[in-house]
Amino acid sequence: RTGFENKTNQGGHPGRRRRWQQVARPGRRRRRSEWWTGGVGDLYIFLKVKSDAKFRREGPEIYSEETISYVDALLGASLQTPVVDGDVTIKVPAGTQPGQVLRLRGNGAPKLGNPDVRGDHFVTVNIDIPKDLSKEEEELIQQLKELQDKKKKKKGSSSSKKETAAGKGFFGGKK
Repeated sequence: RTGFENKTNQGGHPGRRRRWQQVARPGRRRRRSEWWTGGVGDLYIFLKVKSDAKFRREGPEIYSEETISYVDALLGASLQTPVVDGDVTIKVPAGTQPGQVLRLRGNGAPKLGNPDVRGDHFVTVNIDIPKDLSKEEEELIQQLKELQDKKKKKKGSSSSKKETAAGKGFFGGKK
């Protein structure tokens, strides 16, 4: 037993050096009733944090990725995702784009020197687009495409009618 005890608080960063000053270590026994120390010095501990396949850490911030279907990206969904302390449910908004990042406040690693304050967890959303569609899926997506084309044509024609009705060109002058 060394006689030196310390709890390393949460929030240590990888590669960080921790120093304790004037630490004595026990030496050898000189006489039956006396102990002598090997001298007083500084103790340095270098923190090494094990890497994880699911998470990437940058200071108190944690990064991970989740994959959702294209339908969930279009319509929105609730998603169960792992964080450092377990799982949380996040709401993926409708119209989520590939590579969009969702922020989970306070679900990151503890900050150095203040373990009560935590960083954020950032989830990058990947969208799984199928390569093989059934006939029915293909027909439904084709119908969706036709609806979008009609919507675009209506938008384009209504804005050109407004301009011609006013009799003005692009910069407000007469045509």
